Parts: sequence; structure tokens; C-alpha cells
Amino acid sequence: MPSHPQATFLLAAFNAEDTIARAIDSALSQTGISVEVVVVDDCSADRTAEIVAAYSDPRVRLIRLEKNRGPGGARNAGLNAASGDWIVILDADDAVSPDRTERMIAHEGSAGTDRRR
Repeated sequence: MPSHPQATFLLAAFNAEDTIARAIDSALSQTGISVEVVVVDDCSADRTAEIVAAYSDPRVRLIRLEKNRGPGGARNAGLNAASGDWIVILDADDAVSPDRTERMIAHEGSAGTDRRR
């Protein structure tokens, strides 16, 4: 992985053990771009954090919050850890097609988009 990924997938997760792996796998399957995946566990009572921690892929990082902050607070914690040029918010129970982010980045500027600075 390049030291500076093009896109950071940011997943705020709370009790998402049934869906978190699908979301992470879809982010890691992006084609044509370098990615990192930052998962913020928002004090889940289930196995969400353990499932994320089991990933050996260095592009996946887990942040465990000590106090539940809700989706916005969890995303803010993830933003502080993100290093990609683009931030892609992905819900923990969602998935994206493999070429989605590459297509979006290819259209940068055409709709007044702005890179993270």
C-alpha cells in the first residue's frame, strides 16, 4: 500500500458483527485506487471490534472508542485518523461496487468537488 492512500473508507460501527466484514471487504475490493479502511467501533457490545481486529490486511485500522459517541462522534474520531485524499463514508451495514470510488475520483472537479486538504 502506498504510504498515502487515495481514499479512506470511514466506517462508524456499533453492534455490526453481522455486516461489518461485508462492508470492509467491499472497501478493500476497490479497483484502480489505493485505499485504507478506518473502522471506528463505537463501544459495541457484540463482536464487531474482534472481527475488525482479525483482519491482517495493513490497510484496515481499528479505533475503539471508550465512550459511545454516536455516528457523528465516531466519524469525527475516524476523520482524525484518516490519511487519504478522499474520505468515503460507508455505513457498517452497506457495501460498494468495486469500481465506485475510482469512477467518483475520475470525475473530480466536474461537479465542484474538492479534495481533502
